[in-house]
Amino acid sequence: MSSDSTHKDQNVSFITSLWRSQATAIVATATDFSVYFILFHFISIYYVTASGIGAFCGAIVSFFLSRNWAFKSTDDLMRHQMIRYACASGFSLFLNIYGIYFIVETFDVEETAAKILTSILIGLFINFPIFRYWVFRDRE
Repeated sequence: MSSDSTHKDQNVSFITSLWRSQATAIVATATDFSVYFILFHFISIYYVTASGIGAFCGAIVSFFLSRNWAFKSTDDLMRHQMIRYACASGFSLFLNIYGIYFIVETFDVEETAAKILTSILIGLFINFPIFRYWVFRDRE
């Protein structure tokens, strides 16, 4: 393998990127909750602030694992990917908030169950395709 190929995007198959992106989501969620738990329960930071910091840390973990492992997309400038990632994450946040609301209000589903269902559906059918084909797309 030439040294030049180590700097080129390594195409990752659909199935591999799918399971890796789901593993990345699990690690990012664990990071989010761990940071929240430590800040809120041990350092006594206001729960809303702790939640925001936890979510931010989870997003950073998600971005770097997605870029370097799940999609192996390091050819594009990181700054461009960060901007696309921020847009995709904002869109995802919007869909999650309204998805939970819709499921709870329309189907009278318990809130936590609605959150889990919404997160899974949006993660698989919205976030994964947006991350694979737009945020971390292959460069030809």
